Amino acid sequence: MYAGIMSYKIVMKVVIFVLTISMVSAANGFNPDVFLPTNKIIQRHHYPCEGHEVRTEDNYLLTLHRIPRGRNPDADLPSQDLDLSSQDPDLPSQKLDDAENILGTTAPPKKKKSPVYLQHGILGSSADWIIHGPEKSLAYMLADQGHDIWLGNVRGNTYSRGHATLSPDDVAFWNFTFHEMAIYDAAATIDYILDVSGSDELYYIGHSMGTTIFWVLCSMRPEYNSKIKMMFSLAPIGFMSNARSPIRYFAPYAKDIELISRWFGDGEFLPRNALINFVMKYGCEISALEAKICENNLFIICGHDPEQFEKELLPIIFGHTPAGTSTKALAHYAQLIQSGYFRAFDYGLPGNMIEYGEITPPSYNLSLITAPVSLHFSDNDLLANTKDVKKLAMALPNLIGSFRVAFPQFNHLDFLYSKDINSLLNENIMNMIHKSESGITPRFNMDPEEIIIPNEDEDPVFNDISSLLKHKAYSIGKETLDNVMDLKMMTERKLKMIKEKTRMTIERNLKSLKDLLMLKLKKYSTGDSYGENKQIEFRNDAEKYNDLSS
Repeated sequence: MYAGIMSYKIVMKVVIFVLTISMVSAANGFNPDVFLPTNKIIQRHHYPCEGHEVRTEDNYLLTLHRIPRGRNPDADLPSQDLDLSSQDPDLPSQKLDDAENILGTTAPPKKKKSPVYLQHGILGSSADWIIHGPEKSLAYMLADQGHDIWLGNVRGNTYSRGHATLSPDDVAFWNFTFHEMAIYDAAATIDYILDVSGSDELYYIGHSMGTTIFWVLCSMRPEYNSKIKMMFSLAPIGFMSNARSPIRYFAPYAKDIELISRWFGDGEFLPRNALINFVMKYGCEISALEAKICENNLFIICGHDPEQFEKELLPIIFGHTPAGTSTKALAHYAQLIQSGYFRAFDYGLPGNMIEYGEITPPSYNLSLITAPVSLHFSDNDLLANTKDVKKLAMALPNLIGSFRVAFPQFNHLDFLYSKDINSLLNENIMNMIHKSESGITPRFNMDPEEIIIPNEDEDPVFNDISSLLKHKAYSIGKETLDNVMDLKMMTERKLKMIKEKTRMTIERNLKSLKDLLMLKLKKYSTGDSYGENKQIEFRNDAEKYNDLSS
């Protein structure tokens, strides 16, 4: 039997290999970034890359990817022919500057720029920030501007599945949400970056869950505010009661962890195995129709934007996403949608009393976030709704800017992969960082009250996706209603049968009892007082049974 199983595995591997080769060769313009890990992708584009391991306070092992300098020889950091992995970051470059004169005196070194920490969203990884290539990815562009770039990876994703004592096979390994990612992962990452780079503060750029992590970190551990030079929040996620994505349909079940685990996996959310990796990498690459299906699946979750979506990135995106997270993290977001609050995980009444000493989980105190924050949002983001962004903006005490992307269809993933991402987003962020490096704190005096909420009834983009979702909801609802009606009819028939059977049984028993009483009544027809009393007693009983029978 064992030999048979081994033969089956070998055959399956051969089949997958053959299919892989055929698909790859058939694909137009196949991109090797589909296969490569983050560090290899970065190196393939002629940028240096270092891998760093960080240990958190609760013993998770995280991998950071560092781009210490750009491929542009005129960048302000040391040029590419130096090995920074062994060089003290506090020491100046040993390469002579072009401004060195014939007397051997070197011009004063340029001021070292602050490092940049980029944090991915849920189910993402460090790859999110470099998939779009050197011309459109913030990580590469800021490295070319002379910044020391650090790409984070939170616990549980492809690059951070290590722990001092636990294995990813242990359910206990996955007992975390974005709360632990914030107070442990982000805190350890920031401390490590500042220590290695020799800087006192850094720029934080977060997308989606990467923004949630920041809000939790700086509210739960306010001492980290002073380590943030400026925070850029792309598709900010805090409050979620107005999210329009279909994931809101799971919100009512968010507290039932057992049910959520049965649906999505016990511990790890939809764990990737060889088959899933195969499908995700090649399933969107075979034909235009299949690519369209994958594209539409993304649109339903994140927002409909075929004009800005880079279709050729689909195989690369699915080659790296989903990168892994816990089921509990997804449940936590569902709780935010259901409750309307931005607060810690809800364990239910008994669990909350044990965990927090309170009936309900505590809300995160956003007034403690004193670091400068710049919000970047869009009207067509089905996850970060403008109403929720406005509520978040009004709670932040040091909001330096709130920017609506100037393209109505811009969606949640466009913050990473849109065609015109430079003009719509990246240039604004880079200009703000440039001003900050020049000693100017960019402040746009944005009043959160001025954030305009789009009229969804008049928004054609919203109406397109809304009609699609309504049609889907109608189909699901109609099917559910039909099933309920079928069940109701079956139940009614069954109840009718039971009722009829019960009635017949009762009538039969009552008739037998009545006949018995009548026999006894005749028996005591003697004319004496005792017999008369018995007749009266039996007549009364017979009348009662007649009433009961009717």
